[in-house]
Amino acid sequence: GSLLFFSRGVMAAPSMSQRVFNKYDTDGDGALTLSELRALCYDMGHPISPEKLAVAFQVLDTNGDGKFQYEEFKKWWMSTTDGRFEFFERLNYAWLEKVIQHYRHYDKDHSGQISREEAAELHASLVAAKYSVPALPQFLDAVDTDKSGQISLREYIELLGSLHHVE
Repeated sequence: GSLLFFSRGVMAAPSMSQRVFNKYDTDGDGALTLSELRALCYDMGHPISPEKLAVAFQVLDTNGDGKFQYEEFKKWWMSTTDGRFEFFERLNYAWLEKVIQHYRHYDKDHSGQISREEAAELHASLVAAKYSVPALPQFLDAVDTDKSGQISLREYIELLGSLHHVE
């Protein structure tokens, strides 16, 4: 059935992104599973291997809760700079797997976010590895782009993609 949303008393049809999301959220739990996202990619003409999808899923799950909810889906679906399926093609999977392992190492409480306390050790490791990073307070402000007080996996990936080694 088609869901209708009410806005100021007027019935409005759901957006295209909401309709696509609802179609592939086959269990109706409000989040896409790996298999549901894989089916969507396949049906849109962009088949993706389970291994690559598992890595991409961790990047798309911006809040790190292990679920790909509508708000996260909408950001990906609406992305025009990447192109939604080109996103999968551009990912360097070998590099990303290492980055995810590194991220998990510093996410001591396995919350899916690196706290400011956990970030101090991460910062020290980047300095020791001769990356050009600012002092800790500026580092935290720069990497925490959504100003949540935590570092998400996506923020960490963006940071590492922008860093340079100091020779």
